[in-house]
Amino acid sequence: MRGRGEAVKIVMKRMLLGTIGWGLILWAVGFGLGMMLFSFVPIKFIGWPILAVLLPVTALAAYKRLHNTNTFLWYYLLVAAVWVSVAIVLDYVFLVQAFNAQGYYDLDVTIYYVATFFIPLVTGLIFGRTGKVRAK
Repeated sequence: MRGRGEAVKIVMKRMLLGTIGWGLILWAVGFGLGMMLFSFVPIKFIGWPILAVLLPVTALAAYKRLHNTNTFLWYYLLVAAVWVSVAIVLDYVFLVQAFNAQGYYDLDVTIYYVATFFIPLVTGLIFGRTGKVRAK
């Protein structure tokens, strides 16, 4: 029989892996869209259609991941930090470095990074339980 401390560690590991997984999925969707649009949209404007698709997808992922969760504010902050960190690191490695995209960090990318942080945070605060037990 496992103790409470070990059970908490297992739950935390699953939560963290799920959070990283969603961050990777969201980044891969944006990357895939960018690769598909590369032939049709001028590079200067490629981020705007991706942003228009990815913001609602991010909001939906945040809602699916965080609604009715019985957790605390720190978890929503963790999700926000992980998702934006995954996006920043993978963008840098696979776009800026790999394609030598020196002008990559434009307004659209900045908006996405800020939104990627605040979407899960606000979604969790509005639709999550933030550690409180709601009356049924």
